[in-house]
Amino acid sequence: MWAVEIKRSTAPRVSRGFRSACEDIGPTRRLVVHGGDDSYPLRGGVDAISLADACGEVG
Repeated sequence: MWAVEIKRSTAPRVSRGFRSACEDIGPTRRLVVHGGDDSYPLRGGVDAISLADACGEVG
């Protein structure tokens, strides 16, 4: 199971609710999809991923 949060910002920040939900459900992957061009790791095992890269991961 994956946990996904979607942000319009090009510099995404993970919300408290997303972190709390991840603690509850224990996903195998934690993604924050954002409007920028880059993908990079964030704290707590969360990956910031561009929309284009997210589409490649899913499809």
